[in-house]
Amino acid sequence: MPGIVSPSISWGRTDVWTGVSLDYLCRDRSQTTSLEALSSSILGIEVDHYLRKLIQQSRSPLYTPWGGVAQSFFRIISHDLSILKQLNIKPFFVFTGLQIVSQHEADPNLRLAARTLALSSLERKRNEETIQAFTALTSTIELVAALKRYLQAEQVDFLVAPYFAAAQLTYMLKSGSVDSIYAAPDVFVHGAERSITDISFEQNLRVTFCDKSAILGLLQGINEDQFLDAYLFAGNDFCPIVPILEPNPPSEFSAFRMRAAADVVRQNGTGYLALHGNPVLEKRPNYLEQWLKAKALFKFHPYLNLAGDVVLSKEDKAPSDVARVIGARLPREVYYYISRGLIEPQLIDTLLSGVWRESPPLDGGDSREYRRLLEELDDIRVKCMDLLHGSKQLHHYYEKKVVVTKKWYRGNTSEAIEKLDSPVYNDLRTWQVTGSSEGTGKAHPDRDLRSLLKLWQEDSSDGKGKKLKEPQEASVYAVQANVLYRVLQLRGYIGAKQELTSWGRALVAALDEVDDALLIPTLCAIEMLKLRAISPEDHARDVRKMASQAESAESNVKTLCSIAALLPLKQNDAPWQGPLDREALASFSLAQTTYRYLAGLYEMCQLAMLLRGDVRRSEDFIKDLSSAVNPFVIHHDAGLAIYSRRYFALHGDNSTSTGTIYEQLKAAFPTSKNGAADMGNFFKLWDGLYAAINAVSMEDKSQLPEKGQFDLIQEWLSTRR
Repeated sequence: MPGIVSPSISWGRTDVWTGVSLDYLCRDRSQTTSLEALSSSILGIEVDHYLRKLIQQSRSPLYTPWGGVAQSFFRIISHDLSILKQLNIKPFFVFTGLQIVSQHEADPNLRLAARTLALSSLERKRNEETIQAFTALTSTIELVAALKRYLQAEQVDFLVAPYFAAAQLTYMLKSGSVDSIYAAPDVFVHGAERSITDISFEQNLRVTFCDKSAILGLLQGINEDQFLDAYLFAGNDFCPIVPILEPNPPSEFSAFRMRAAADVVRQNGTGYLALHGNPVLEKRPNYLEQWLKAKALFKFHPYLNLAGDVVLSKEDKAPSDVARVIGARLPREVYYYISRGLIEPQLIDTLLSGVWRESPPLDGGDSREYRRLLEELDDIRVKCMDLLHGSKQLHHYYEKKVVVTKKWYRGNTSEAIEKLDSPVYNDLRTWQVTGSSEGTGKAHPDRDLRSLLKLWQEDSSDGKGKKLKEPQEASVYAVQANVLYRVLQLRGYIGAKQELTSWGRALVAALDEVDDALLIPTLCAIEMLKLRAISPEDHARDVRKMASQAESAESNVKTLCSIAALLPLKQNDAPWQGPLDREALASFSLAQTTYRYLAGLYEMCQLAMLLRGDVRRSEDFIKDLSSAVNPFVIHHDAGLAIYSRRYFALHGDNSTSTGTIYEQLKAAFPTSKNGAADMGNFFKLWDGLYAAINAVSMEDKSQLPEKGQFDLIQEWLSTRR
């Protein structure tokens, strides 16, 4: 299965790992037994903990420096699942859901600094050093989407928790939904009495587990409430270490910090008494409130019960203002769609936090083209948030909430995302395509985009517009087709009167030039054109000053590689053995971000249809719909961008035959299955894009003033393919 580029990477989510010191404490009281002891049982697995173990144990990066999940990741998952199946152990994976609003913001500059150091190794052509540096940067965030898609494909049970996976697993264990849990020791804070903390899936097939009672005994008999107080005093992602243990606290990476925190609580009776009136808080006057909020968060944390309702732990004792900590409650069905994996939590997180955060991309984001792309994407940000605000199903608090955009290169500066006077969905809801669009015989509308657009043209030609179709009758295919149509309308391919615009007709012209597998990449290429992510205009100013043809060629290569980055380089299941290239990473960042934004827009259109009742919402139908693929979630890395740059470099002055070049590339990229075929797909994609360029320019030259530069690229490329 190919690597999946997770859309969650760039939305600004953080890898939550709360009780590090507690983890070390558990090691002092752990026991082991055979994995076979779990036979004929259901094992609940906390995804973040499982992935963290894989990252720690892997000898090579599971998330590669060039932007994708390594093939070895899927091989490991497949191996682990096969072991569980042999022992008749049924796994049930639980993912972390929405982020808590009060969580500390991660400093994007820290990760950027680490990535910059890794990229400096890349620029010095030290591939092994580069891979090691990027391995250290891998977090669970990069792997979550890949694992979820793999589990869906393999029909392995999973659930996305409303918020913390640990709280959800604890409830599932107590309710009998699972027989045991494989999770970080944080589950003890949520009420679990025993947890498997490690599983060896290799030769000895052993499990390591720990009992909560042993931990409490190790901390000299503190009670449940004192244990939570000590856990928070030790410091985690939601509450910093208690000032009483500063300025020289025990190391986070040892059991001593948790022991010291427990001593403070035990000596004072409770955590609150240790803090109330304590002069050490004079320099940290907000700490007590921060600590109380964190305690409420863990003590009354939400989970999804068997009836499908999101309820609070110890709800009868929860304070009335607990929403200040967790956030205003979302509609029941939103939690349900998240739990099924039908929608990803990232854009909902954006609404909850009020911040749309843009983190640095793979190459560090220094290029003028990338930063300009982020500015051009304002329109999609506005429409994504409007589709959420305009659903009228969310708490009125969210309808009025201001969301701002924060880009790492602008420091603390933020910009409010515009609110539209009239919800965009009002225009989208006036139509639904009829069943006639389902008769093309394709399983997925994204592979049928050409036919769907032509059907649209035919349906619009009679001047009667689209016919409404009852939601109860719609198939999964029809829902996906309607979502795709809505994305096209929001992006200007379909007009207000349901007619194809000049860009819509250009898209049809482009799709006529490509195979079915290239339909969505072709749409994304045109999007990059509209967003000026592949505009040669910037290079053209420099080209006039260039002293050599080689410099002029580099301008062409830069544009073409950004298009090649939309496609995969199919590779064998082996570690990357080709060269690395920072310019290619910059090209891939443009393509990846374009895909990511379109994936978010697609998801919000689908969610709006669900919340507005324009799609039937039976449990079986939602299950089928959640297994359908978002066509804009990409499954490849920067491999073809790197390969294509090398291809054009070897062509040089055009004195070397194409056959000889492919032989040289075969030696340079030994893991590539068929680079010539992949480049052939790229050339077809270019042909489609160039057809769109010609079509839109014929109708209105002002829409594409850089048309002449694309003509020069076409002429240059024609002698190199």
